[in-house]
Amino acid sequence: MMQMMPMLIDMDDEDGYEDREEDRVSVEEILNKIEKNDPQIFAILRAYGIPMPVARRLVRRIIRLTLRYSR
Repeated sequence: MMQMMPMLIDMDDEDGYEDREEDRVSVEEILNKIEKNDPQIFAILRAYGIPMPVARRLVRRIIRLTLRYSR
């Protein structure tokens, strides 16, 4: 797990994907809902030693990919 940390920290938030403004808003809305309603997800990531900014970036990327693949 620790080997992935530098890659996640250096990972560009946009991931080479040009988000439309409404996509960015929905990603942030979903991320905020997860933080509010399902904090155990972030608690698990923190328990594995992943810093909160990296955990947020990882979850944001998963949300963005999920929205992209669902189209």
